[in-house]
Amino acid sequence: MFNTLDYFLIEGAGLIFAGLVQGVTGFGIGLVAVGVLMIYHPPTVVIPSLVGVYIFTSIVLLYEHRVSFNKKMLGNNMLLSFPSLVLALLGMIGGSFLLTTISSKSLTLMIGIFVSLFSLYNFFRTRLNDKLVFAVSPTNKNRKKEIILCYSASSTAGILEGLLGLGGPPIVIYLIYKRLDSKIFIATLSAFFLWINPLRLIHYILLGLIDVEVIKLIFFIFIFVSIGLLLGILIRKMLITERKFKMIVVTLLFVIGMSLIFKSFQ
Repeated sequence: MFNTLDYFLIEGAGLIFAGLVQGVTGFGIGLVAVGVLMIYHPPTVVIPSLVGVYIFTSIVLLYEHRVSFNKKMLGNNMLLSFPSLVLALLGMIGGSFLLTTISSKSLTLMIGIFVSLFSLYNFFRTRLNDKLVFAVSPTNKNRKKEIILCYSASSTAGILEGLLGLGGPPIVIYLIYKRLDSKIFIATLSAFFLWINPLRLIHYILLGLIDVEVIKLIFFIFIFVSIGLLLGILIRKMLITERKFKMIVVTLLFVIGMSLIFKSFQ
């Protein structure tokens, strides 16, 4: 499978780092893994291979935070409500159809600019007054606003997942708005994509994209990502405070935004 030792080392090291990022923040694995794997593999092999790994990392992180993921959290978590998940599914189906009708480069640029500006705004708010967002009081007006934001995030995430495989930023932005602690943040994010990614995997199987080459790459990715994921979880538990976690999330979101802007000009 490997032609040179360099090939093995570069991909292995990149995948370990991708797993580490996912273990610390609960997202971001695709940002690193796609860039590394596409050096040697075509997108039609890389994207289907990573979906299986996304499912694995979501299961691991959700199991880690199983105490936080309870009936009470589910009852109060609008993102994981039935309407939100259905909107995400419909968005993903719609995004797949949009592939042939919309300029992905223009959309990627717009998303990159928005994500970058949002992350910069939250970065400076955090540095100035130790708050990521405005506090949300439990009024009817704010309840309606939250419903709009939540359903917009889930449907947009579905569309972007189907169109570009980049559904993470809208959900992360919504969770930042909610000011969740790191455990509920990661549990919610993992649960949401544990709903989306198996459906994507079924879609790829029906399209005939899962072949022997993809299966081999899945096992290769799995080995190295597992190492990085465990390291990331250990680092988060031992070294990362809630404030540091929020700063890391916002910083990573900015990096994703800038990488999307750069990608749109390629």
